[in-house]
Amino acid sequence: MQNNQQDSNLREYIDQYSEIAKIFHPDETARVLAALRQDPLVWQTLGQADFFQAALGQLGSQATNWSPGRLGLLAIGENRPAEVFSAEPLAAPGQALQERALQIYQSVQHTGRPPASLGEAALLALALRERRRMTGTWSGLLQDMAPALSTSGAGKNGTGSLNPAETDAQPGAIYAAWRTALACLYALVADPEEMLRSLLPRSIGSQRYGATPFAWIAHAQFSQPVGETVHERVFARLLQGLPVPFQLGLLRSLNLRGRERVAAVLAKQMVIGEGRGHPAFASLRGQTNPDDLDLAGMAGRALALQQMGAFYQIAG
Repeated sequence: MQNNQQDSNLREYIDQYSEIAKIFHPDETARVLAALRQDPLVWQTLGQADFFQAALGQLGSQATNWSPGRLGLLAIGENRPAEVFSAEPLAAPGQALQERALQIYQSVQHTGRPPASLGEAALLALALRERRRMTGTWSGLLQDMAPALSTSGAGKNGTGSLNPAETDAQPGAIYAAWRTALACLYALVADPEEMLRSLLPRSIGSQRYGATPFAWIAHAQFSQPVGETVHERVFARLLQGLPVPFQLGLLRSLNLRGRERVAAVLAKQMVIGEGRGHPAFASLRGQTNPDDLDLAGMAGRALALQQMGAFYQIAG
């Protein structure tokens, strides 16, 4: 009996690949599969034959249509396209949908338990969209999503480490609670990059969030069925102007997701781009005699050298 169940699961797993391969050109198939496989709830839901057929009927063979946001709307029985939700100015989704979304939002806030289905994650995304509609800004989104982290420190040891491995390798409850919702939200708003940017802590001193914000950003972006070049451009814009520790944290998060090539391209652009080098290390290039530095200056130089070395290591 157990072997039969395993064979059934294997057939379902293979069918998802083969059915998707029938829809798209081989290049698009690889791109769509990479995006859909990012999120466990999305991939699990697509394993349901009825849902897959409904998705095929509604989304067709346009690769960019197969986003978590559009699939999430389908999962809650919403017939309006994603463009209706993302159009500015944001329109109210309707009282019934608002109430369902608020119920899921309050449940996640109070219990910390992740959504049990793609439909619940889509409702959670709509609750975050409603927050944006009512306030007119993404400001404070990170604090609302992760109040426990913002007050008690990142992780059980409270170290506030910026090491992405702590979150990516063993996702905590808060990370899992919001990751699918953020992936869905991306297609339901007109300014997804600003939404991602709002997930970054306000300052380097906000290390209590650990690597969770970087993991959310990477997950939401890579869950979108777009080409590698598009991903690179989005991350390049997000990285621009960030403090060096945040830049390195995000690049390392990309590496841990198996996107070493994307991380390398971005790191090279930052340390070599247009021959000017990374602006944060301009002082290193201008120093001719390190022996003239005081103790604080030597410590700052050592940190800058360490950070510059990290960029070159990621760049390959």
